[in-house]
Amino acid sequence: MTHEDQLSVAVELTHLSATSNANAQRKHEAELLAALNQIHRDFENGVRTTAAISQVTIEELDSDNDEAWNDITAEIASLDVNADLVTANRRFIKN
Repeated sequence: MTHEDQLSVAVELTHLSATSNANAQRKHEAELLAALNQIHRDFENGVRTTAAISQVTIEELDSDNDEAWNDITAEIASLDVNADLVTANRRFIKN
């Protein structure tokens, strides 16, 4: 295999890896969005009396307030979403 061929393969592998990472991120965001939508529906239908995400302020989220994020994480995790996924995607949840 020539040096150019090796470089071409390396570029293709890098592209595949980046595509795979992007797909995984979209999957994680979809899972979080589904959980947040379920929490909202449960609140509207009286299944939940409060929703942690609705009880916090933007300032608390922006300042990485541990209590606020712990409440949000616990609520999302109650729907079988991995807590690490919440932590890794705080920016997505905030927006």
